[in-house]
Amino acid sequence: MEKRARRILYPVLLAAFVLGIGAAAYFLMPWMVRIATDAAVRDAFLESLRDKGAAGVATLIGLVFLQVVVPVLPAEALEVGAGVLYGTLGGFLACIAGHTAGSLVNYAVGRWLGAGMLAVFVKPEKLEKARGLVTGARADLVVFLLYFIPGVPKDALAYAAGLSRYPFVRFLLLSTIARIPSVISSTFVGSRLAAGDTGMAVIVFAAVAVVAVPAFFFSERILKWIGKRRPGGPPEAGADAGPQGPAGGEGRA
Repeated sequence: MEKRARRILYPVLLAAFVLGIGAAAYFLMPWMVRIATDAAVRDAFLESLRDKGAAGVATLIGLVFLQVVVPVLPAEALEVGAGVLYGTLGGFLACIAGHTAGSLVNYAVGRWLGAGMLAVFVKPEKLEKARGLVTGARADLVVFLLYFIPGVPKDALAYAAGLSRYPFVRFLLLSTIARIPSVISSTFVGSRLAAGDTGMAVIVFAAVAVVAVPAFFFSERILKWIGKRRPGGPPEAGADAGPQGPAGGEGRA
């Protein structure tokens, strides 16, 4: 009876998640692209958020959240905008809230829906590679580095962490702490631009780019380096790949 309920429940949850995110993406993404590419639209949008007070902060958090769940635009654009609006610290707090909420939703999707249904969002081979990275003796280092290094793809990591039963609290702490330098550097750039200090903004942006650009182009080598087989390494491909329900407590694969 329980298995039958799961077979019914998971497709319903998946459909609700896909429809909800799909609707948000359909209506919001064209607008977000205009914000990212059209300076006049971007300035008007930032001004409208400033005028809305707390509602503007909530809107910004929601946009960062959406960017994590549906990674279409670079997060840095929103983070710089947050710094322009609310300063280094205020922008940082808003962005880190949205980032954390988005990662936790992706973690929950991985934990509740299982590998079979996650294939709708992520290519199976990409998910299996990410799943191998979050298991074994160096899993904590992998999670921290992938969230710490700007430019390294990490969109499948939260799904894989949930799927592999990587401890929830550890994932929350490591992913959030690792994001701090990247996010706060972006909001600092935004705050300097708002203050007219373009020289400092360019210096910080260039310093981040020195790390981010090589990390992006050499991301495959980075993933291979930190994902080498080790004691307690990744499971065989296809193992435990079916839909999985919630498990009591936290565990490691």
